[in-house]
Amino acid sequence: MKKEAGFIFAMVLLISFVSAGSCPPNIPISYDGTVSFEGELLEGDYVIKAMLNHDISGLSEVVDGSYYLDVSPCYGITSGTISFVINGVEANENANYDTENFGKEIELELTVNELPSEENVCGNGHIDAGEECDDDNIGNSDGCSSICEVEYNYICTGQPSICTEKQDPYCGDSSCNNGETCSTCSQDCGRCDDGGNDNGGGGGGGNYNPPSNTQNEEEVIILNESEEEEEETISINENQQSTGSGILGAVIGFVKSGKGMGVIFGLIIVVLAGVVLVIQKRK
Repeated sequence: MKKEAGFIFAMVLLISFVSAGSCPPNIPISYDGTVSFEGELLEGDYVIKAMLNHDISGLSEVVDGSYYLDVSPCYGITSGTISFVINGVEANENANYDTENFGKEIELELTVNELPSEENVCGNGHIDAGEECDDDNIGNSDGCSSICEVEYNYICTGQPSICTEKQDPYCGDSSCNNGETCSTCSQDCGRCDDGGNDNGGGGGGGNYNPPSNTQNEEEVIILNESEEEEEETISINENQQSTGSGILGAVIGFVKSGKGMGVIFGLIIVVLAGVVLVIQKRK
């Protein structure tokens, strides 16, 4: 019974680790300083968010006018403009997220032209600055999280936001998705000889004229294969170049984040549970 309990506990931690990996963070850039309104520091407690490319990439608090905030977008993002939002009010100052500042701590004094409310605006049904969605509540697992961030594998639209799970694209969903063509999915992309788009990603392109003889067909096939191989080679080279520099960033950012520390602790527990099971088995 003890062995089974230990195994189940280890599996739960492993599942948590996999779930947390849906958005592994990149190398963080840390900002600290004060927030002022009309020359005076903000009094009380406020929520401060960092928005990068319209996504929430950092969350912290402003306590009696002072803040410390790690900005860490999903792995793979290496540049963008950071805006700072205090309870729905955007600060006048911006910053840049770029490779030159990875891992640095930067002092930045922020000012606002409007006194933010000390009440959290997330959950009011209106998408304010610093929010990706707002479904009129602060619950999780419904598509829009407790910090008004669109949850993994969801799409949210409207105010209040209505969130639905993403559906994997498939031939027959009335949308010419990437990878679908007039020749592989004519019902979505149209027939190749009546205006369908043979490139995927949408119908209505120019007409496709089939080869007039077998020799032309072979030439077209060889040409297409050569183009596909060239594109694949370019893609592989680009991935190899970006992966080397990005892996270290993802590891450092993930370890430094609160989520990363929790995952590391969980992995330690998993290892210890495995050791205990082995010892019990030998006994």
